[in-house]
Amino acid sequence: MFEQFLFAHYSGLVLWQNKPLTDKKAIDQMITQILIEQRKVDQPQEIRSYNYFYQVVPELELILIASISKHVNLPNIKEILAGLCISFIKEYEASIRSCDVDYEPENYAQFKGEFDANLRSLITRGQLAKPLPELKELKESKVETKVEAKTEETPVAQPKQAEVAPSTVTEVKQSTDDAVNAVQEPKEDPKQRMKRLQEEIRNQKQQQLKQVSDKIKENKPEKPTTIMKQSEKPKEENYSFEDVEQKPEEELYVSHESSLKQIVKQTSQKNETFWSSLTKKQIDPETVSKIADNIREKMISSNVSPQIVDAIVTKIQENCIQAATMQRAKTVVTQIVQEQIQKIIRIDPNNLLNSALDWQQKRKSGLVTKPFIITIVGINGMGKTTTIAKLLYKFVQMGLKCFVCACDSFRSGAVEQLQTHCDRLKCKMFQQGYGKNPSSIAQYGILEATKTDFDVVFIDTAGRMHNNTALMHELGKLVKDNKPDRVVYVGEALIGSTGITQLKEFDSQLKSMSGRGIDGVVLSKFDTIGDKVGAALNFCYASGLPIYYVGIGQSYPDLGVVEVNDMVEMIV
Repeated sequence: MFEQFLFAHYSGLVLWQNKPLTDKKAIDQMITQILIEQRKVDQPQEIRSYNYFYQVVPELELILIASISKHVNLPNIKEILAGLCISFIKEYEASIRSCDVDYEPENYAQFKGEFDANLRSLITRGQLAKPLPELKELKESKVETKVEAKTEETPVAQPKQAEVAPSTVTEVKQSTDDAVNAVQEPKEDPKQRMKRLQEEIRNQKQQQLKQVSDKIKENKPEKPTTIMKQSEKPKEENYSFEDVEQKPEEELYVSHESSLKQIVKQTSQKNETFWSSLTKKQIDPETVSKIADNIREKMISSNVSPQIVDAIVTKIQENCIQAATMQRAKTVVTQIVQEQIQKIIRIDPNNLLNSALDWQQKRKSGLVTKPFIITIVGINGMGKTTTIAKLLYKFVQMGLKCFVCACDSFRSGAVEQLQTHCDRLKCKMFQQGYGKNPSSIAQYGILEATKTDFDVVFIDTAGRMHNNTALMHELGKLVKDNKPDRVVYVGEALIGSTGITQLKEFDSQLKSMSGRGIDGVVLSKFDTIGDKVGAALNFCYASGLPIYYVGIGQSYPDLGVVEVNDMVEMIV
């Protein structure tokens, strides 16, 4: 009777099906609408020549999808599905709960016989073929039909034989008297039983969580009764920004920008020592060679790429020999390094912020309606979520109303981590949990932000390698569908030339998938590289993209800007 009938898990595993799928596209369409996009799907859903029905059991992350010819008229189809769903859960509940880690298709193979027997019994008698073991008092449970068979005024509609396929006539045909007799006894409706079972499962989970919580409390030392002021709370030494709940809140708002200036100062002092060691007052080829070698060594040790080093050193050798004095030589070297760095590097910290502020004014003037959209992309582990938190802090400080779309529905804990940041910074977040379509999450999030009058929307995406075609295609779809105003790549300052290759390939792949590439870069973990500032130069030299900010600490204000003069001081 059913063309397609299957039980599937939210993870995408098909636990059981009555036959190999004949229309996979229709099943994918149903799952996308129900689970990923979380739409309210009317039943039946007509797709081509079939009517599709479904049942969802959130507590077990289980979905039932069934299709039947649209020419078959079966009044109690939903009750039949409810009964079959109950029988499947009662038989395989333990396996369903562990299927995402221990999936064995043969565990469910024996359901075929039970399915056929229950289907036949539900159609002909309105009840399951055998009573459920836990509910002995309901040995002859019946399924109510949708029509009001309990009243004499409303007759039970019989299926028309002309509308039913020949193979299903004997299964569907049922007299009015039999149908009335099947529902007159006061038995529990399978739909009500389904709700009750879900409630039992929910209560069981809550009880398990309570037991775990009680055990944890038993092992914890008692807290002192003295109430400490926020400023007196002990600071944790080993703090990771990835777990903001472990750090006293006031520390999250302390800037560490002075640490970057300290590195510049220390490096500059070392450079002064070199210049002091040059005792000759006049410039000669030997002195020029020493200066060039020193600059080359400093730049290479700072992880500046060889192409940039060669260009700068050649310029120094050409111009330094013309200097009359040592002091003049130092001035010439400083000017050359500064000019070359300015040609290469693009530091543009105001691009994001000023663009968002300008957009805010346009919204207030009625010129635009949607928020300013910023999509954060990059490979795994570069600090995208942390960067979003720091950007949120900076934007909120400037009076912008910020909204976040949690589109990293792959990494475990990503949604909760982002929610913690949003709660601390008083920003609203839109999320649909895990395993959902990122493009759809962003789309609905932007609609919500537009309705509720937000100025800026940040879209957090899952990390992915540039050579993963499937994931890059997914990201390309998100960018193409939602048309962000800025696409920001978060790269790590530590990884050097590898990071440059990743950035260029990432940009190229994104352009091919969505028609647009990366607009700018945020270099994370810049505070960990000491005087090795070459990463910033290399990123700009290789990609031509501007650097918006660099991450210089583990607190919200720690988005710094690398000034050209600072880089010159660290090299010359």
